[in-house]
Amino acid sequence: MLVKPKWLKGRASKIWDEKIDKYSERGLNVLGMEDALAQYCALEADLIDQWTRKLTPPTAQVNAHRIWAAEFHDTPASNLTRGKDSGKGNPFAEHGI
Repeated sequence: MLVKPKWLKGRASKIWDEKIDKYSERGLNVLGMEDALAQYCALEADLIDQWTRKLTPPTAQVNAHRIWAAEFHDTPASNLTRGKDSGKGNPFAEHGI
């Protein structure tokens, strides 16, 4: 059972609820990843707060959010599936490389 960390409050808590609903719909299991998800939600809440106040978030903060988004498959690129194997295999595997 997923347990939302007690320290997650306000907008971050609402973002958590929205993400949990979205992940459930997509069949993404985040059990055991509650701490990471809470950090992701808190960071997203901080970014929204800064944008709302017409502040420009630091690039490092935006990049950190992008990394979390990819970890939780919240970006188009992180949802791509691997294409069908061409059947040729890995030519380097034949030589132990």
